[in-house]
Parts: sequence; C-alpha cells; structure tokens
Amino acid sequence: MRKIYFAFVTIALFAIAGCSQSDELSTDGGTSTRTIKYDNSIIHVTVDSIVSPTVTLRAFVKSEGLTINKRGFVWSIKNKTPAIGGKSVFRLLDFTGKDTISNTLNTTYVDTYYYVRGYAITNTADTIYSDIDSFMISSIKPQIETMPVTNRVRIAAILLGRFINQGNVTINGFGICINRKGYPTMSDQYIAAIDTASDTNYKGQFGAFFDNLTANTMYHVRAYCIYTVNNQKDTIYANDRIFKTTFGGDVRWTWGDRSGDATVDARITQAMDSALYYYNNYSNLYHRVTVNYNSGVPTADCTLSGWMRFGAVATYQWVGTAQHEMSHAMGVGTAWNWSSFGDPWSKPIATQSIRVLLKDMTQNIHGAYSGQIHFWPGGINYRNEVENPGTSNTKGVVFSGVYMLKVNAMMCNALREDGLASYY
Repeated sequence: MRKIYFAFVTIALFAIAGCSQSDELSTDGGTSTRTIKYDNSIIHVTVDSIVSPTVTLRAFVKSEGLTINKRGFVWSIKNKTPAIGGKSVFRLLDFTGKDTISNTLNTTYVDTYYYVRGYAITNTADTIYSDIDSFMISSIKPQIETMPVTNRVRIAAILLGRFINQGNVTINGFGICINRKGYPTMSDQYIAAIDTASDTNYKGQFGAFFDNLTANTMYHVRAYCIYTVNNQKDTIYANDRIFKTTFGGDVRWTWGDRSGDATVDARITQAMDSALYYYNNYSNLYHRVTVNYNSGVPTADCTLSGWMRFGAVATYQWVGTAQHEMSHAMGVGTAWNWSSFGDPWSKPIATQSIRVLLKDMTQNIHGAYSGQIHFWPGGINYRNEVENPGTSNTKGVVFSGVYMLKVNAMMCNALREDGLASYY
C-alpha cells in the first residue's frame, strides 16, 4: 500500500492511497539489474519522522536467505514510481548492511509530493523494491506581530516587529511600514530592518528608526515580511498599530557664572542651544539646567539637579559634551536607582532602542552596574565618536555626526521610560 503523509512543523497527518509496483529494468553503477516485483515481506519502507525540512526514511529488510550487497532508498518529486536509473530519480545509499536501514532526506520544496521507496540489491544482481510511500511538507507562512510603540518623541520613533513563527518558507526580507491613513504597505514609506530572522536568542525582534516625523501627529505602523514558497514571492503584514508623536521635551537652560570672554561664552551658548534642540526634539524629558564656567574644571560636569560646569578647554565647549553632561542631569550615573538596572541593562525599552539604532539586535547597554557613571554605546563619551566615523564601530555600524546626537537623546528618553529616576 502507498501511504500519503501530510507534514506540518508540529504535527503529521497520515492518509492511505493505492498500491504501486514496478517491473522495469534499472541500473546500479552501470550494471544491469533485474527488478523484481516489489516484495514487502523482504523490504518495507516507512517515513519515520518529519521535522521540516528534514525527513527520516526507514526501511526494514528481511533477506529470507538472500545475500544483499547494497540497500538504500530512491526518491523523486516527478516520478511516482522511482527506481534506480529512472528519470528525475535520486538515491540515498546505506552501507551498514543492517536489517533496519535509515537515511535523512533534506527537502527543498513545500506543498509538493515526494515519492520514496527502499531497495535491496542481491549478489545475483537482482533489485528488490519496497512499496512506495509519499509525503508532503505543507508550507507554513511566517507569523509576525507589530509591537507596541514605546520610544516615541516629537519628530521620531523607534518601531518594532516580532516573528511569532518563522514558518518553513524562505524569508527574503522584513521591516516596518508607516503612514497616516491606516494599514500601511510597502508602497507607503517603509524601512527595511536588519536581517534577524534566524536570531532566536532575541525573540526574532526587528525594528527601524523613523525620523523627520510631524510633532503631535497620529501614525499607523505595521511590520511586514517578504517570503518565497516554491519560487513564488509573497508579502504578509502584521497587525496595524496606532501611535502619536509627542510635543517633545521641555529642557531649558540659563547662565550662572559666565567666563567673561565673549568667544568662550558664545561657544558654550551654541553648544547648549544645539543640545537642547536634540533633547527637545528627540526626547520627552523635562529639566532646568544652570550653566557655569569654571576654569578649574578639567572637562565639564553636571549634577542630577542640573548644575552644569564647563572648563577652560575649548574642545569640551561643544554640543557633544553638552549632551553628555545633560544625560547626568537626566539620571545617568546620578539617579539613586542607576546601578539597579544591571550590566547589561535589564529593561526592554532602552535595550530594544539601542539595537534598532545600531541595526544590530545583539547589542546591549553597559555601564550601570559596573561602577560607571556613564553608558555606552550612545553616551557620547568621546568627541571622536561623533566627529570621526569608525571610532565607535560595532559590527560595521557606527554612530557619527548628527545621528549620534539624535541617538544620545533617544537613549536618555528610553532609559527614563525604563524607570531611571530623575531629580523631580
């Protein structure tokens, strides 16, 4: 009897079809062999297990006094009665000489029948075939989810998707779509995400950083996945989520003690005004900062209450330093619960954010529990991280220039969303 198997990833369905046999001549290694009408009492084949894309074949051989020199399996997706030497027929050999033989077949096609049977070649050059089994691995499409939006600011947002099930098809790409009218597709604005389809350690998450959005505006977002089944491409979309950009941050600064040097004061003013631009557009944070000049400060510093000081070295009188010190006012290294988050950072919002911003879903935030008062990556701990691309290199992806300044503000927003305490 020929048995038909429908296989899924987690279950297998077995059905029964009609008998099949063969009396044709076939070849093995160039030697003509006589094919005996199949004899299930001598060799019987069964599909032992199906774990897509691998199928285990097993055959039971009862020699009945025959001397068997070779045994194995033949299979085909086009030939319903596969035999050695047949058209579109492939062989899986077994040299163990045991009464029970097995081999694995790595399948390529889904929703396609595979026809298999065992064979045994005797010392008299007779080939004995088993009955024919058929099985099909049914295609399972990926399942994806659009995740809640947790790090959204005035003109930007970090949007995430997740694979619930990656199926058994070929995944070609995936990412995030966004629009204002609802149910966005790839014909709308979209960004492809880093390829993390096989990244099981991080729950198959992926995401994208969307910039230059409109403040206080409703947006729709959906994750998408492009996949191929038997050389045919298709696209699926996840659930539609709605989020709203914010009014932004409310961070302000005033002078305390000036330097008395117009050039120095202008340089510090420009640094602070620029820092506030990024914090007010790429975070939702509130603070009031008092800026002072103190020639005795080697670089710059800032307290949780917002008392900031710049020293006499001009290289530190710039936007990157201002943002770095602003992060201390927001609780980085200064909040009472700073060291409670662990190293790497244990909470999801900042962790997801840095992975999306770095386009690397294996990255983590460091510094909180290792006795540091800074965080990295994204903390702007050195000026060359911003001015010299490549110095903050992580797997070929770098923060540099304006992007680094945006990242810093987005990350401080994420740290606070995760529960980092503030002074107020």
